[in-house]
Amino acid sequence: MRLHACATLALTVALAACGPSTADDAPAGGVLRLRDALAAQDVDRVWNQLAPETQQVCADALAALRHTDSQISLLQPSDQVDARRSTGVDALPADATPAQLFAVLVHVDALPSLDADSSHFRGMSPVDQVDIADDVAVVVTDAKQEFEMRRGADGQWLVREPLYSLVTQAVAPIVANRDAVDEAVRLFGVGVEVDEELRQLGLLR
Repeated sequence: MRLHACATLALTVALAACGPSTADDAPAGGVLRLRDALAAQDVDRVWNQLAPETQQVCADALAALRHTDSQISLLQPSDQVDARRSTGVDALPADATPAQLFAVLVHVDALPSLDADSSHFRGMSPVDQVDIADDVAVVVTDAKQEFEMRRGADGQWLVREPLYSLVTQAVAPIVANRDAVDEAVRLFGVGVEVDEELRQLGLLR
């Protein structure tokens, strides 16, 4: 009986040490694909590992940037250069994609080394997995980092968190700048008469 109990304990420890499956069709496999793409600084591969909600946030932010750019052209010429610089619309080329905006937001080109001997490698090395639903799982890494994974329509596991929250926070200034420029155009745009500007400021009745 003692021998049997020891054998059972040894088997349990061995199975636990193996960790979750890292096959391509497993949630942990999605984390590894993201890790490898980040290590290679391959923006397109990183983008393909993002959940659709995160991609949509980037697409909406890019649309906001383009709207801001078009609205700035309605400001007084003397204000346009400073407005473009302060809102960041010049940081991306005119034909930029949502994936390129994502790369700028998270500084893909400045990420720390993800070589196997680096401390950051552990942060993306799966050691455990909790299945929440058929299409939702949480993968825990060796550094206790949690990745919320969602199964896409094609069966591939994609990363939702923490990137969704990170990107949503990063695009907040873009949305705020869009609203601020819209208001500036309304108050001080090219088509606004001087008397109307003063009236908007409460200096003319």
